[in-house]
Amino acid sequence: MLLGLENVSIGPDDGPRLEGVNWTINEGEHWAILGENGSGKNLLIDALTRRVPLSSGSIRTCFHSGPAPFSRAGQVAVVTFGSCGAAARRRLPYLQARWESAELALAPVARSLLSDGSGIETAQSTDILARFGLREVLDRPIISLSSGEFRKLMLVDALLKKPKLLVIEEPFAGLDRESAAEFRQLLEEQCRSRVPCLILFLSRPWDLPEGVSHLICVQSHRIAAIGPRAKVQNSKAFSASLVAAGKPDSRIPMPGKERHLKGLGSNPIIEMTKVSVRYDGHPILEDITWSVNEGEHWAILGPNGAGKSTLLSLVLADNPQAYANDIRLFGRRRGSGESIWDIKRKIGWVSPELQFCYPGEATALEVVCSGLFDSIGLYRNASRQDVERAMDWIERLAVSDLADRTFWSLSAGEQRLVLLARALVKEPPLLVLDEPCLGLDLAHVGRFIDKLEQLSAIRDTTLLYVSHRAEELPSTITHILRLDRGRIVEG
Repeated sequence: MLLGLENVSIGPDDGPRLEGVNWTINEGEHWAILGENGSGKNLLIDALTRRVPLSSGSIRTCFHSGPAPFSRAGQVAVVTFGSCGAAARRRLPYLQARWESAELALAPVARSLLSDGSGIETAQSTDILARFGLREVLDRPIISLSSGEFRKLMLVDALLKKPKLLVIEEPFAGLDRESAAEFRQLLEEQCRSRVPCLILFLSRPWDLPEGVSHLICVQSHRIAAIGPRAKVQNSKAFSASLVAAGKPDSRIPMPGKERHLKGLGSNPIIEMTKVSVRYDGHPILEDITWSVNEGEHWAILGPNGAGKSTLLSLVLADNPQAYANDIRLFGRRRGSGESIWDIKRKIGWVSPELQFCYPGEATALEVVCSGLFDSIGLYRNASRQDVERAMDWIERLAVSDLADRTFWSLSAGEQRLVLLARALVKEPPLLVLDEPCLGLDLAHVGRFIDKLEQLSAIRDTTLLYVSHRAEELPSTITHILRLDRGRIVEG
């Protein structure tokens, strides 16, 4: 036995709990935990990583006898949204610092993330890095990486540690199609080995690698089925998980530019002319000329590392290289005397980094109120009018039952809807959504997009929407900007 949970109960004080879990993991087994967002499967991650104390029961392992089973270095590697968030918070003390030249000069480079931290490459690491297309980013500062590049490095680092247990939440989230296919192949190779034992947490059952030997289905905060793969796949619980997750081949039709053009304005909100961004001689964006008029809805597409995050940093007024380029936001050229807060007041924003960096102890209501002040955390008293305005948006997005719950007690899908309410609470003229459906099952993707499309029907908000998956694009998209290696290839 590698690890065993005996009659474990776990959950936050202000949210649902998972009760009476009995689960044994033996050497040579590879597990996948299936469940839609909010089903309770993330509580199993909390149990394994001891992020939340057990209320009852015990966890035993063959490699450590202490109360925290994963405290012994090298035995377990974990890549979850929580662990990526912790790493992001360490490298981004505040989000604007990501692009400051002083921060970049002091920041460690991507190479230092590998294996034991020494950055020394082995034959295995060289092979994996080449397969992921990461060799060219090794000498770049960690804080200059895109969210997709950073997640790929975290996945590679976990593989190179050669742990006994490798725990990965949503292994393909945030990866472009080529990277996702490559990582699936790597996981299949790992499944043919007894070590490490893989434990994958998936909200989309069709992401299940062939080599996984055992399954758990979590539904409504209970273990609905557990055991060998063939047995569980024949169960009613597995069939229900397929229905709950949605159809893997469903596609929201992406309209051409001729659709939804009625009522669009001619006033430009974003204007870039021959914009280029470099870090230590490395080109990130090259010769970008692009304009966005009010009311337009843009899909920004491209593989990991294409330059999407850097482009958004120029729009969000976070990147100081904007002052060295010809960029106009809301009719004013950058560097003409406006502050970044003047710009941010006009922009609503949702991104994986915002979710990762948000203080977990804040309530959902406080998260939404903070959008009125463009702060990550609520550091001033909200007025009664502010609270009423926040509650109005919480009710519009049908998450009023979450208002008093802490942010990190919510599922990923619930967090995204709360962050969307935060972005919309000041009713901004520009809405920037960077991978807003990262890690969500299709049912929650549909719910998120439905709310977004309903809002689009009654407001003329301009939209920038970044995603790697066609099924996550709203039908209200009017324009496409496609980047590759820092250059515009479509748009």
